[in-house]
Amino acid sequence: MQLPIMSYPDTAAFFRTALLLGLVSPPSVIAWADGVIQGDSVPPPAIFDVALAGAELTAVRMALQPLATDPEPWSVLQAVLALAARDLGADRRTVDDTMRVLAQFRRLPAVPGSVEAELDVLEDDHMLAQAGVQQHDLAEVRGRIRAWLEPFARLEVMASHGGVVVSRGA
Repeated sequence: MQLPIMSYPDTAAFFRTALLLGLVSPPSVIAWADGVIQGDSVPPPAIFDVALAGAELTAVRMALQPLATDPEPWSVLQAVLALAARDLGADRRTVDDTMRVLAQFRRLPAVPGSVEAELDVLEDDHMLAQAGVQQHDLAEVRGRIRAWLEPFARLEVMASHGGVVVSRGA
């Protein structure tokens, strides 16, 4: 099932958050902005700043800011978590590195309180298991991290010139 394309403001919020967490690169965001300019007869004026920002991460994030929804809606944050789950599932990031991304995710965008609490427990358990000072086995905690991301792994996120399309996989 394909969900609606995110609006430009939600797409900008998605890219701002994903850039901050290292889940997308500035060139991919610039390519999206270029596609918007080419495909929309009346693109939002702020998109030109994104297209011309250069490949420096902070410059691209700053160029996205005037266009972005603030705070990020949960649907946008779920799409960001889908990227983290995709990278973990494809072995582009280890479970330990993914936990670092999730720890940043917990602190930086406005995540729902229940999600923040779940990630706080996972982060604490992971740190203590890595240090060997808790009864949790590191392999067990890593399994819980994978399990926590599993629902987001079922989401497929694809960027198009119109925005980000999120669909639910099988």
